Amino acid sequence: MPAHYTHSMFVFEAFLEKKREDLLVPHLGPWFMIGAQGPDIFYHNQRTKPSGIALGSLLHRKSYGDFCAILVANCLEKNFGPDSPLGAYTLGFISHGILDRFFHPFINYFAGWHDPTDPSTEPYRYAHSFFERIIDNLVAERDSWVSMTKLWSLGVPGSAEANFGSLTDLGPSIPAELHGFLLTSLQEVFPKNREDSLLSQRLSNAYKDARGFYLYADSWEISRARDFQKGDLRALDDLRWTGLLHPPVLPSNTDFENKNGQSWIDPCGFGEWTQDSLWDLWGQAKKEFFRILEPLFQLWERGELPEQFPGLGTLIGNSDLRNTRNDGHLCTLKDSRPLKLREILEILDQGEIPSSWTRVVRRKS
Repeated sequence: MPAHYTHSMFVFEAFLEKKREDLLVPHLGPWFMIGAQGPDIFYHNQRTKPSGIALGSLLHRKSYGDFCAILVANCLEKNFGPDSPLGAYTLGFISHGILDRFFHPFINYFAGWHDPTDPSTEPYRYAHSFFERIIDNLVAERDSWVSMTKLWSLGVPGSAEANFGSLTDLGPSIPAELHGFLLTSLQEVFPKNREDSLLSQRLSNAYKDARGFYLYADSWEISRARDFQKGDLRALDDLRWTGLLHPPVLPSNTDFENKNGQSWIDPCGFGEWTQDSLWDLWGQAKKEFFRILEPLFQLWERGELPEQFPGLGTLIGNSDLRNTRNDGHLCTLKDSRPLKLREILEILDQGEIPSSWTRVVRRKS
């Protein structure tokens, strides 16, 4: 799962390119950004029980398009347009699955994966999530980042201006309208959820823990960035937590984006070898998102329910979001050529930054 800044930037840039600045207004920014996290917020539900983690796995595994179609239907039934908070949330949610499908093969290939049953994969523990944070840093180097800063006031990940948590804070408890929106949609798409008497509490807990994670991570990143600026980046001695933070500096000689065109393949073994860069995939994902948005907006503007457009779920896609873009395949990861992410992570964890590391995160513009 690409991390939170990358998903936020993707949906922002898509609507900026489509000249829909009318939707990119400050009060909708938090709803777009939270929506763009898709089911990932459930993965942050690590502290409060009953947990909603299983909901994150469920939505990543199957019926993503059908769930998004129900979100659209619920908006239409309540007369919520794309320029409403729940409309923005829905558009962000749809975008999440699109980017996941394009980015996950790349991330898996260049980060590797950890299999608890295979000791040889221990060096790749924490690499996946850490690589996602690095990609967040790279996203902040895109030209359109400045526009997002102006319209949504989002600070740079890993800098002293990090503010994702405070900017997307919808309050200490999940807003009632969002809670009911998700509860109804989950029960409609996954009938077994109707039997879960704890579903309502799981949603509340997932929001609470995700909010806490974002705010806590921001505070650590601000502290780390200030330490780095003073030349005193202290050791954290916790590789897992270091891998969940955005690094304030990176080595300049590592090709994180595959700009040099190294050949790689979907680790699931599907498709052809490719030399696509991260940004090639970004562009392909936007084209796919645009293909979905055109009929979606026609549907929304006409006020037609998805039953009158039965292909909406299929158009968005119901395939697994975790590993491959290929429909209908169970995935066994087998091909990879990981970058030296563990070495970078260990250096950051100890706080002793080599002088050759000059790729400092972009400052707020």
